[in-house]
Amino acid sequence: MLYCKAFLIIAFILTSVKSILIENAFTSTESINYLYQTPVTNLHILNDQVLIAKNKVNQTIGIDILNYYTIKWNIGDILNDYQLIFNNDNIFGWKYAEKEIIKIDSNGQFEFIPIEFEIGHLYDIKYGGLIILGTNGELSYLDQQDKSHIIKAEKVSTVLVDSSQGNIFLVLNGQEILKLSLTGSIISRKSISVESIRELKSGIALTHNDQIFKIDSQLNFKGIENYKFNNLAVINSNFLYSRFSNEVKLIAIDKKVAKEVHSFKTTSNVQWYSNPFNEILIVNDGLTRVFYDLTDFLQTKNANSIKKIQFKLEGNYPYDFVINTSNNELAYLAIDEELNGELFSLFNGQKLKTVSTKNNQFSSSKDLYIIIDAPENEKSKIENEQLSKEFNEGLIFTNWFNRVLTHATDLFKFILNLPGLLTEKETASSIFNKLIVFYDDRAGKLVAVNSHDEGVAWTTDIENDEIFSLIQLNEDANGVILALFKNNIYIIDPNEGKLIDSFPNENNIDVKAINDHYVLENDSGFTIPQSSKEDIFLIKQSDNEITGNVIFNGSKESVKTWSINFDNPIIQVQTIPRSSKISSVGIPLVDKSILYKYLNENIFAVLTMEEKLKLYLIDGISGELLYTYSHDFKNEIIDPNSISLVIDNNWIIYSYFTISPRLEQRINVIDLFSNKQNQKITKITAQSFIFPERILKLSSTQSKYGITTKSIIALTESGSLVEIPKYILNSRRPINEMKPTEAGNDFRLTPYDPIIYKSHNHVLNHKYQISPIGGEILIKPTQYESSSVVCYFNDQNQFCSVIKPSSSFDLLNKKFEKLKLILTLIILIGGYLISKPYVDRKKLKAYWLDYK
Repeated sequence: MLYCKAFLIIAFILTSVKSILIENAFTSTESINYLYQTPVTNLHILNDQVLIAKNKVNQTIGIDILNYYTIKWNIGDILNDYQLIFNNDNIFGWKYAEKEIIKIDSNGQFEFIPIEFEIGHLYDIKYGGLIILGTNGELSYLDQQDKSHIIKAEKVSTVLVDSSQGNIFLVLNGQEILKLSLTGSIISRKSISVESIRELKSGIALTHNDQIFKIDSQLNFKGIENYKFNNLAVINSNFLYSRFSNEVKLIAIDKKVAKEVHSFKTTSNVQWYSNPFNEILIVNDGLTRVFYDLTDFLQTKNANSIKKIQFKLEGNYPYDFVINTSNNELAYLAIDEELNGELFSLFNGQKLKTVSTKNNQFSSSKDLYIIIDAPENEKSKIENEQLSKEFNEGLIFTNWFNRVLTHATDLFKFILNLPGLLTEKETASSIFNKLIVFYDDRAGKLVAVNSHDEGVAWTTDIENDEIFSLIQLNEDANGVILALFKNNIYIIDPNEGKLIDSFPNENNIDVKAINDHYVLENDSGFTIPQSSKEDIFLIKQSDNEITGNVIFNGSKESVKTWSINFDNPIIQVQTIPRSSKISSVGIPLVDKSILYKYLNENIFAVLTMEEKLKLYLIDGISGELLYTYSHDFKNEIIDPNSISLVIDNNWIIYSYFTISPRLEQRINVIDLFSNKQNQKITKITAQSFIFPERILKLSSTQSKYGITTKSIIALTESGSLVEIPKYILNSRRPINEMKPTEAGNDFRLTPYDPIIYKSHNHVLNHKYQISPIGGEILIKPTQYESSSVVCYFNDQNQFCSVIKPSSSFDLLNKKFEKLKLILTLIILIGGYLISKPYVDRKKLKAYWLDYK
């Protein structure tokens, strides 16, 4: 019986540990998705690995085609207004009449190379380096070490470049040919009399009237007889091809005569691909691609050595490339502007894969995002149903029976799953996952994206329409999503994205959530679809006025109750978040008194600015002006676009950036306190801080019960999401030397220091670079009080992380190991069972000794 009890105890502990083990959550709580911002244009390939393109906002991006087409780098719009050439592993850009060249490698690293004269044009060399033609006619050679060598200081107007036999050949003004070494020195030069040269390649010169000349080592132009071939293109030093209306002819240079050696019937486009190992003629006939590998044929002239590969594409793709795959296999890549396409092997013509982006490419053009709870998994549903059945029954015996049945079922499952039990882990995706919901107007879809990997959870097709607002009703119960569009209103199931209902939008411009109800805002006020069972208080904002409105119990229409006109334009208005929770009504002080917080969920803050920045704190029900503060900048000028505001609990934080007389980022903090009796503001403390970087947006963390310390999340100009603990932004920090008795008045109270240092440990995206343009900071509490999910979404990147402002006080330690715990328990129970008889005998002997 004792052994049976021990086994049951171990089984119970095992199942309990299994339900709370979240070790993996400590190592996989960050994710990033960089968006291409398609459609892309001007596609090129560098080094067979990086696809270079310009996206819809004219940013130059590098896409890793060997690694699921993920973005390797984004250098923004730095290349706008530059003319570009692509040379081996580098991109070179220049502007007419300027004296520098920008060089970008395949890793996105760039540098500026100064040039001594104004640039008129650049010419690439296949061995690396550039030929530079100046606006004054000066000609230079930039070698692979970016060193410049003057070739000719005299007037040069036209240049033809050929790289062959390890040397560089230049035809200047159609009158002179030069032979250069790769170090830029002139080996030889010679005057020529060949006119109208249109192509110079592999030692072959073609004129506009299809005359053929072969250039020997002494730079002599030797004519090749050509009486019947036109539309010529050079393959190499011995072969050309001619494009006719219905065929392509391969032409060999036999001594001094051009002769046809083979032909292909075609009515389509033809292009040539060449690398050090392959020579391929590509015939493009609609969706059909035919590849003729002429590598062996160009050596043997035997038509039987031509290898033919043919396949058909599923779609019409505007861009195509011949590349080497990760297995060093020659392949054909065809893609469109959305980077969708197909990849085929040029070894056997088999389709290797359908090309598509690894991560979602959805985004909101209006930066309108909401974050909601992910649907409950099946395990949690079953557990909740069991708990509900245990505690909602009326009879004690029934509750006890259900509980015994549940434990028996768990024990049976434990025995069946014993082999894999020790290795099973609960992942971060199932613990901390949230859904970010938004409308992609380009795709015409309402999209839900998982926070743990930015994978698409669900999409709902909605006809192209202009979205005004997106909210969730009854957040605590993961209520329905309501999407307000210009023409229609949609109600969406948050778990699967199914459309529950839709109805026309009758001139409503916004929607607000009131628990599990919603209120529609129009030009005249507010309406509620169903009569309210309680008074609902709302505020309405215009350019320089805020009005208070109420929908009375039993009514559907709002009534205006108060209004405030401001002297200056309204910059920002913020209310306390619906998800905000309060666990403490006051701060216990060292003298055993309590400093009560001013807690009023109906207050909101307003910032206005014209000549002065003014803060107003207003009661949303009565319209009472509770507090106002005006900044007298004197000779200071602030950027109105830098102002950000957040309000929560009993405090207000706002930031702004001064641009004169000095550049400075400031953060102002105001804390409100009251007494226990009248719940009026009886004490206000305020303080100002300086942050070392410009702040673009502010937000406040939330937790399930409000116990966890608050943190402020700041988005900075460099693209950093910085966590600033609220105890640092404490307006009650002593200005003078702190007394020992003051240390216990506030959590982690320290003497006032005006500068808040940016710690690398407080940067949430320290491993990832994000673009801070537009977007929204999204915060959602998890099921664990200590942690919250923080995301930043815009049309360039989607980043999510999990933060724990008060550390992981309700999570198991990262080093918690199930196997060691089980072995320890087994050893302890075994030791107990072995030692118990010995202890009993010892006690019995002690009784006998005492008796004697």
